[in-house]
Amino acid sequence: MLKTIKHGLTITLSVFFILSGCRKESTYWEDDFVAPLAHGSLTLGSMFPDTLLKSNPDSTLKIAFETTLINYGIDSLLKIPDTTLITVSTNTFFPIEIHPGDLLFSNTSESYYNFPNGIQLTHASIRQGHVKVELVNTVGEPLEYHYKLLSGKKNNLILDTIFKIPPATYSAGVFIAPGTNSCTINLAGYDIDFTGLNHNLNNTIDQSGDVSVSSTAAPKDTIYVNKGLTSKFTFTGIIPQYAQGYFGNQTVTIGPDTTGFKIFKTIKSGMLNLNSANVNLKIINEFGVAMRATIAKLSATSTPNATTTVLTSTVINTPYNINGAINNGPNAPVTASAKTITLNNNNSNITSFIGILPDKFIYKLNTQLNPAGNQGGNNDFAYYGTGFKAYLNADIPLYFSASNIVLADTVALNLSNINQFKNINHGQLILTAENSYPFSINLQGYLLDANKHVIDILFATPNTIQAPMLDANFKVIAPMQSKLFVPLNTSKIANLQKAKYIYYSATFNTASQPNRIKFYDYYALDLLLTADINYTIGK
Repeated sequence: MLKTIKHGLTITLSVFFILSGCRKESTYWEDDFVAPLAHGSLTLGSMFPDTLLKSNPDSTLKIAFETTLINYGIDSLLKIPDTTLITVSTNTFFPIEIHPGDLLFSNTSESYYNFPNGIQLTHASIRQGHVKVELVNTVGEPLEYHYKLLSGKKNNLILDTIFKIPPATYSAGVFIAPGTNSCTINLAGYDIDFTGLNHNLNNTIDQSGDVSVSSTAAPKDTIYVNKGLTSKFTFTGIIPQYAQGYFGNQTVTIGPDTTGFKIFKTIKSGMLNLNSANVNLKIINEFGVAMRATIAKLSATSTPNATTTVLTSTVINTPYNINGAINNGPNAPVTASAKTITLNNNNSNITSFIGILPDKFIYKLNTQLNPAGNQGGNNDFAYYGTGFKAYLNADIPLYFSASNIVLADTVALNLSNINQFKNINHGQLILTAENSYPFSINLQGYLLDANKHVIDILFATPNTIQAPMLDANFKVIAPMQSKLFVPLNTSKIANLQKAKYIYYSATFNTASQPNRIKFYDYYALDLLLTADINYTIGK
């Protein structure tokens, strides 16, 4: 038998006993239930990260941000090529009798380091890099090679080491194969003096090498003509921690290159027709070298909108002189030089440049180092971690009209209040939307599973949430509440059982409101999803 009972109806004890005495009949009843499932809000924080939103005294909003456009470091400015220094020490006259401990060859040399772009280094501290050592012995006895990098010091001590090289192989006096030794020396932490033994040069390193017969050699042997030791030192992967000298009168082209821009990443598509934008392009020179910089190209690309806008302005292709930084020593930051270039409505198309809501910038910058030549007397400098940098910082009032701006947000579904999904007879979902934005909104919702994959749509077609009333200044007088209804059929109920999240997609469009609109910090779209269902209890 089926008993229908609504909320508030008292079940008497006698009825309970009667029902409990029916052994072959089940007891069912129906219940009507309204439960909240999800609550979310699409605020302007959904359009722009909260950290970028700033409130003005009148509660209007603006976005203020700074993003790095270029960061050109010392490893790009001073490209130190790998360099190999080879020394061949051989007996060129006649066979010589040798004994343990005999000094066979002694060599001190100055080697010129071939830096590109007219760079003339005088000093450098090595952050990372190695010297690969390869030694080849064609003498029939073990040798020792005492190597000194006279130009390199660490903790005020020169690089001083002894390498042991095994003997060459001979058979009946016939040379078979050389003895070899190879290793790698870490140069990190070494200070290199590139001025030579008399400290009047540049790009020059000094080294010495003494070749001796090992103490483990035979008491007496012979070194034959054209036999000896070949040393090969390859300096590789050198990145300076600090460098000083003359960095040349070179022109450095940075780009074309692309940098990501994540400010508008929560906006899925659409464009803003901004009333104004004040953007500063700030160029920072942390190198101790005078520069003349020219912005050759700057464009913005919106991947969602498949749109690219090139910045047009008088600042493009205009050279700007920027002084070198001031050196405060290795334990203090440099005092950088800066040049700020202002972009606004009067000198550029900056509003349309930002209005496409870019997700990346493409830039090209030409920079001439030492445009007046070597005026610093080989005192250009650069530290690792400093650089030649460019930033975009902006102050943009949220005063715009919008063209199909799509915002989205995901909220969790709370189904704990409904434990009888399988017994639902009929019902509906009710989405209560309170809109305080000054325009209508097209809304769609998607049911997502635990992996946030779409398993169903909320509405057969997107629904329109009406705009509230505005005053003469196009300011919202009071929020507008709308209710949207979703009938629950068998398929929808099954998908609702599997759903863990709901994803809202809201399209904003001010086409019906041609005036640009100021946005206030209390504007939002509040969304409450509830279930109004009838289900059978006791099945």
